[in-house]
Amino acid sequence: MCLFRPNTVQAAYRRGRSIYPAKPHVVTTKWNDNKVVIKKVDRVYELFLLQKLKHTNIITVIDSSMWSTGAYIVFEFAPGDLLSYMQRNRPEEVEVQCYFVQIHRAVMYIHSFSIIHADIKLDNCLLFGNNIVKLIDFGLASVVKPGQVQSRGCGTISYRAPETFLRSYCGFANDVWALGICLFAMLTGFFPFVRASGSDNCFKATFFKKNHSIRSIFVFYNLPFKLSEDVTDLLEQVLCECDTRLGIDSIHIHRWINLHPTLMS
Repeated sequence: MCLFRPNTVQAAYRRGRSIYPAKPHVVTTKWNDNKVVIKKVDRVYELFLLQKLKHTNIITVIDSSMWSTGAYIVFEFAPGDLLSYMQRNRPEEVEVQCYFVQIHRAVMYIHSFSIIHADIKLDNCLLFGNNIVKLIDFGLASVVKPGQVQSRGCGTISYRAPETFLRSYCGFANDVWALGICLFAMLTGFFPFVRASGSDNCFKATFFKKNHSIRSIFVFYNLPFKLSEDVTDLLEQVLCECDTRLGIDSIHIHRWINLHPTLMS
């Protein structure tokens, strides 16, 4: 059922207030006394993908309207995102697990439709009440055929896998690397690399060494606290070369993911 007529969606968008300085095309506004977010997109493909995806941990499309200048997508409103939350708080590992499992579920779901997200990051994970996390921003997402490789740049530099800077790459493996960066950042409060390439001091000092491990990154930053062996093992198998990196389904059965099953319900 259409809640908005096209002209009213456009009018609501014009009344809205920009949420992020870097995203002037995303505004928040009121509709029927409910706060919503309206995003103006030039790439209508994003709307088509979102209409196909129905999952607890993926942002809900309330309504949409195609217009001569593109499309307007009306989303549910969230008070914040995981990046902002992590900048204000230092959660315990068990809380991080709760958030990570939800992001992983969303990515595993879209991968089951052969869709890569290509811009997974903490600020694209909205945090709702009851600690519910929802993945947003499918502007770079695409459907990928079996065996198809990617060659275009993707997403935010600090979340990109090393192979994306060197050659054609697997989009699914890049999504998994980005998940690993999200996990590392939530656990430690900082990002391991500005850019996963030889121009980054930490990457050069760790990944360029033979038999490198995630622990070498901990040593590089002199990490003042210790992570559990289980989550360290998961990071080890996700933030690594693409040919040995865990697949999204293998993450699902990793022991750290299943440590607290009551959080997964």
